Amino acid sequence: MPGRDRVYYREATGEIVVEKDGQELAVYSSTEALIETHIKGILAKDHRDLAYVRQIMHKYRPTDTMVGRIQGTSKEANSTEEKNR
Repeated sequence: MPGRDRVYYREATGEIVVEKDGQELAVYSSTEALIETHIKGILAKDHRDLAYVRQIMHKYRPTDTMVGRIQGTSKEANSTEEKNR
């Protein structure tokens, strides 16, 4: 069925399902897994704009500064890393 795109929660298993044109495209064990996969896709797509990815991650996980995941993305990341030592 073309044009039938949706994301829904499968209560029986607790999974998040993504459908494209009525076909199951992906199944995630949790919303966190879906979001993490999406963020990894952003990283893979445009690895040059790491500051943008940090901004997205900060909204998703405000307490996670991503230090150690992406090194040298900004002065803020470097100063946070120094504070945590």
